[in-house]
Amino acid sequence: MGVTTKKREKLYCALGVETAYGIGWWQSDAFDRQEPVKIELQKADGGSGIMWCTTEGEFVERGCSYGCDAYAPCNGKSGRCRFMKNSLTGAGKFFMVSPAGDVEAVAL
Repeated sequence: MGVTTKKREKLYCALGVETAYGIGWWQSDAFDRQEPVKIELQKADGGSGIMWCTTEGEFVERGCSYGCDAYAPCNGKSGRCRFMKNSLTGAGKFFMVSPAGDVEAVAL
């Protein structure tokens, strides 16, 4: 699932939605729809080996390499590209966002 976020913002995803957003986005979505939205907190899935490239906007398996025009290693020499982010997976914590913007924890 893709990532659109500010640094260190908690991300949430609704069932059937491939992109994770911050809580403010879901509050706006619930208001626009005028119906509650059930969302799940997401956590980084660092062990899967699948990374999200913020430049290309797609998933890349096992990172990128020198073949990518946007490749920019974090240390300036080699290794992990600064544009690669961990993919996300559900954390098992669910919330209901009301059209009024209220957020409350709910059971699955």
